[in-house]
Amino acid sequence: MRTIILGLLFGVGLVGQLATVSTFSGTVGAMPASCTDGTFYWATDATGGQNFRICSNNVFVPLQPVGTAVITPPPSSQGVGDFWVVRTNPTTLTIGANCSTAFPCRVAFGTAVYSLTGSATAVIGATTDIAYIYVSTGQVLTVGTTSQVVTCTNCTAVTGVSAFPADSVPLWNWTSTSGVWDVSGGLDQRTIVQKGADPLGPYLITKADTQLKNAVNMGALASGIVKSTVSGGVSTPSVVSDTTTVNGQSCALAGSCTVTAVPVAGNNVTVNGQTCTLGSSCTVGVTRGLSFSFDGGGAALVTGKVLYIRVPFACTIANWSILSTTAETVTVTLWRVATGGTAIPAVGNTISTSGVSLSSGTAVYSTTVSDFTSTTIATNDLLAANLSAVTASQFVNYTLGCTQ
Repeated sequence: MRTIILGLLFGVGLVGQLATVSTFSGTVGAMPASCTDGTFYWATDATGGQNFRICSNNVFVPLQPVGTAVITPPPSSQGVGDFWVVRTNPTTLTIGANCSTAFPCRVAFGTAVYSLTGSATAVIGATTDIAYIYVSTGQVLTVGTTSQVVTCTNCTAVTGVSAFPADSVPLWNWTSTSGVWDVSGGLDQRTIVQKGADPLGPYLITKADTQLKNAVNMGALASGIVKSTVSGGVSTPSVVSDTTTVNGQSCALAGSCTVTAVPVAGNNVTVNGQTCTLGSSCTVGVTRGLSFSFDGGGAALVTGKVLYIRVPFACTIANWSILSTTAETVTVTLWRVATGGTAIPAVGNTISTSGVSLSSGTAVYSTTVSDFTSTTIATNDLLAANLSAVTASQFVNYTLGCTQ
């Protein structure tokens, strides 16, 4: 039917204008589910003020009186209109009317993406309830109610739902009274994260930890802008590899773990060069240096020079070193007088077989102590280092590494 509409009094920009448009009339139940933008429909059995409707974004919506807003979904190409829900008639909700193949509405679950490429409808029965519209973790568009029967097209209806499931992506709530969707019963529960030029486009996540974690896994937050407050923290994911081994026992990072002191094969620790087994006693020694410095005072050293020290602790010779200012052969022998001696060591007190030597270069370090006839040093033993071979070096240092 073609008609002329004059002086439209609904505050939609047509007051006092003359326009030729297409209009249709009939009951709310007979109103087409989709339409061409700019066409009109007169719902003969609708509540007063809801009779005259205009097609916007392919859906008939009521024209409100002057001073009230006409709520229409933003275009899906802008992302923010994804999964928009409208009350198309007293018993029908249309979900995602602006979702299309060209501009699908998408939700990210980790690396998986659910896409809605066409609208869905939810028709209710004759009771009072509240509907929870969400995408389940199984990537199913779902309308959940406590007990009210809902007939879904392009979605799945479930009962026994009184809150959004923790692992779902909430979209909308909508209340109903006596089998009629409430005119102002819709509540937008979407939370949007936009990631610029990402090829997957906008991601919808919820305030729940699981959905935030999904978005993080997708990388949606890497360069995105969070457009609404996300409450709560990100929970620790339960991953099989999230364990650590302590004393031979595997412990989950997110749980409690009692570590016993019972030795387990291979549970050893090396301290100061000594291997100790966990769960048993272990005496760990400290190696100290016993140093003798032969200084020629600017002149070449001569053989037969002897230096003396008293050792104030008991220890065992573990290594030795010789440093020289000249690359030549330097040999040192060691003499010892036991604790309580009344004279300094002499050649008759030697504990060296032939002495230890620097034979090339200007420094040598060795843990070979076989030249010593005894490596045990008692507290207050007297030691003497005898420079038995030297040619032109002006300074020689001889150091014993002795472990307590």
